[in-house]
Amino acid sequence: MTRTGLKHDRSFILIKDIEAHPSEHLTIKTLSKLCLFQPSIDSRPTSGPSPILRVTHTLSGSEIEFPLTPVPQALRDAREFTMEIFGTRATGLDLGDDIAAWFSKHLEQKARLLYIGGGGDDGAGTREIVAPQLIPRKPRQQTGILSWLRATEGDQDELHTHKIQFADAAPLLITTVSSEEDAKSRIPIDADAGEGDEASDDDVITRFRSNIHIDNAGQHISDDEKEMHSQSAPYAEEQWKTLHIMDIACEENPTVPIRLDLVFSTVRCQSLNVDFRTGGLVTPERQLFKLLAKDRRVNPSFPYRPCFGRYAFAEPFSRKIRVGDRVEVVEWIEK
Repeated sequence: MTRTGLKHDRSFILIKDIEAHPSEHLTIKTLSKLCLFQPSIDSRPTSGPSPILRVTHTLSGSEIEFPLTPVPQALRDAREFTMEIFGTRATGLDLGDDIAAWFSKHLEQKARLLYIGGGGDDGAGTREIVAPQLIPRKPRQQTGILSWLRATEGDQDELHTHKIQFADAAPLLITTVSSEEDAKSRIPIDADAGEGDEASDDDVITRFRSNIHIDNAGQHISDDEKEMHSQSAPYAEEQWKTLHIMDIACEENPTVPIRLDLVFSTVRCQSLNVDFRTGGLVTPERQLFKLLAKDRRVNPSFPYRPCFGRYAFAEPFSRKIRVGDRVEVVEWIEK
């Protein structure tokens, strides 16, 4: 966990290879072919001193590899591009013509791959949070008489120090298994699908692009029936305000948990309708955006778009999150 979210997450971006300022980045909501690029990390000793990012084009099987964290010297003379994403600007460093040619070939349009620039964690750059007012404040440490005087004047809290890279609006996006299962249950069976094609519904959570997925299905924290239901029900996360992630590796000697502040119900776009098998769109009756919009338009700021998941911020930094770590809901939103 870093101050920009999970380490390495969303540190690369594809842009259109055209003269424009700021540069226009490519997004899956308007270019569904992007789903055909599937990344994986190779951190085996044979891959070299630093991990390798391998991108596979699933339709052709073609692959390309490059460092997961490019060394600053390699990018010293790289061309810089400026992008505007959700109202805040970021700098991207061009990774060169060979990589650009590979992506352009499979997208059938000119594109360039950039790495987040500007300095920051591990030499990577950062970008300002889209809406700082959404970030929960944390208690200010009172270390001297001046801090106590400020506290009496009502200035008791301070903003978290989060930044983001190429993520939309927040470093973390939290989803749950019970919500995933509800979304999958809405999709009708494809009568024309071939043998084995039904497994395509397994990509539902991939379409939502969350980076922390919590198994809350059937998880109960008390004998109170109402509380049990609210803990494991679909979309229970929309009533969660604060989570603690308990390190499974330190259960015998518990450490301070990682605190997650859930701040905003995430509105979704037409990317939910992408078919990961073909790079096109699924048939209209199976389009998840429309199926969720029937009753999931729960964010008053965006009344015509469905919600799925919650944007979140976490502290402390420099801690590890592992598959299997235990999650506790420690604060609920008061209705």
